[in-house]
Amino acid sequence: MRCVTKVTFQLACLCAAVVSAGATARAQPQPDAKKAARRPNVVLIITDDLGYGDVGFQGCQDIPTPHLDALAAGGVRFTNAYVTGPICGPTRAGLMSGRYQQRHSYDGNPGPNTGLNLSEKTLADAFKAGGYWTMAIGKWHLGGGPDYRPWKRGFDEFFGFYGAMHSYVPGEVALGARMVFEKTRKERDALAKNPPKDQPTPPKEPPGLGGGPAPKGLIGSVPGKLVRGTTDKPNEEVEEPEYLTDAFAREAVGFIDRNRAAPFFLYLAFNASHSPLQPTKKYLDRFPKLDGKRKAYAATTSALDDAVGAVVAKLRALGLEEDTVIYFINDNGGPIDDIAANNAPLGGAKFSLWEGGIRVPAVVSWKGKVAGKQVFDAPVSSLDAFPTLLAAAGLDAPKGKVPDGINLLPSLKGGPTAELKERALYWRFNEFWAVRSGDWKLVFPERGEKVQLFDLAKDVAEEHDLSEKHPEVVARLTASWKAWNEKNLPAKGADGPPKQPNPEKK
Repeated sequence: MRCVTKVTFQLACLCAAVVSAGATARAQPQPDAKKAARRPNVVLIITDDLGYGDVGFQGCQDIPTPHLDALAAGGVRFTNAYVTGPICGPTRAGLMSGRYQQRHSYDGNPGPNTGLNLSEKTLADAFKAGGYWTMAIGKWHLGGGPDYRPWKRGFDEFFGFYGAMHSYVPGEVALGARMVFEKTRKERDALAKNPPKDQPTPPKEPPGLGGGPAPKGLIGSVPGKLVRGTTDKPNEEVEEPEYLTDAFAREAVGFIDRNRAAPFFLYLAFNASHSPLQPTKKYLDRFPKLDGKRKAYAATTSALDDAVGAVVAKLRALGLEEDTVIYFINDNGGPIDDIAANNAPLGGAKFSLWEGGIRVPAVVSWKGKVAGKQVFDAPVSSLDAFPTLLAAAGLDAPKGKVPDGINLLPSLKGGPTAELKERALYWRFNEFWAVRSGDWKLVFPERGEKVQLFDLAKDVAEEHDLSEKHPEVVARLTASWKAWNEKNLPAKGADGPPKQPNPEKK
């Protein structure tokens, strides 16, 4: 899959320079100078379906990602970064709420009439209450109904789409670009090694599992259409002719430029490198030695890298790098057959609780505040973003909320990591579940498998089940997971309105 081709390319000037007109319908509040100086800007970037091994700082050889590599080199690269779900929707619910999504919302993707539980205050709510101007750009996937939309969840502005997936360019989506899913690890591995020569049969795409087509009538869901709005003028459908990743970069650069004088919170949720793979010739031409899905995926990822580079370049040009925390993370493991992603050296992929479904690339960069060129091996979670970013801004969590994550800043600045290494991390995806404690991981990963135990320090690919050799560890971790799960809602997707969550406690 990998070749040693190196491609040199420049940052897309359009992404870095174009500021969209008319994106703001009202003037932003301007905090006093002292307050602005004390509190940094925050950029939270989440990418979609990116393979664990598909960026340069993770060792990728055939997809150059110079901008992401530079971000990692200037900050902290995490080798054991996890998300709370093996698919898009649950991870976003956990990330934005700061609590395991099973406590309050759902295990699967939200349906057309559901979303992140309305009782949950979001990260954006906390920043907005602290005087920040807030914007979400890209893939929302936390509910498309009126009460679940960004303006009701702490964001002043939004540009993007509500659902699970969107085309990158106007026009019909070709069959070969569509998503395929619901395969076991063995089936996926076999298909990845011997891809079919014929076009696949169009899959059924129920929104609760695979994140299929957006519900009819949901604005901004068709090719070439998106949603733009502010709290004063929300929910406007707009035409978007530009390649979607480039458009999201353009909007992010414009937002930063408009808000350079006041602290801002930017939630930049790219849909790259999620299917459908529709890269333009500009990006395809960078990979003459690749072909098929891998070429299309590489081109899609290269566009994503350019987009991140555009955001960082704008911060640098405005002299804001030392005043801005950047938190980069992916939402779940890469689909190795669907889009030819590569999760090496991990086993498994999206839709499973193998490491390849839940361990992801992640970086924190804060120039001048957090030392660069750090490689951080202690396990961290996407849940940690909530307390970490609020701590960086000197803000408290919303009243009554007890985040499930840990503030990483002390450890990133040279403090102890014992708490991170000793805590347990938990997963539940419908009937499947997992727990990691120290180097041990106990997992019931997907259909056709049994509960298995792995020592991740020696077996990151999860190939050697140790459950029979260490029954005492199996018993201890099983009890730990059950105790955690007792505080959750019953396992379910997101069909029907969400029930009242359990009390906000660990």
